[in-house]
Amino acid sequence: MHSSPAKPIIAAATSPWLPPIEFGIEPYLKMCHSFNEALRELEARFPSPRPLLTLETRKKLLKRKPK
Repeated sequence: MHSSPAKPIIAAATSPWLPPIEFGIEPYLKMCHSFNEALRELEARFPSPRPLLTLETRKKLLKRKPK
């Protein structure tokens, strides 16, 4: 990646139906990477007390009862 982003973060308030901030691809990827790293660190520091939900367990939980 090069040092200057292809499209910097720009405030776009011209269209009310669009989000207020428009990201270029490089800032967006950096943001996603930082979220991923932060979540990985939180999961390592504070593991979930609940067991992992496997596909088989999920299928059993979501099965409908016969009428």
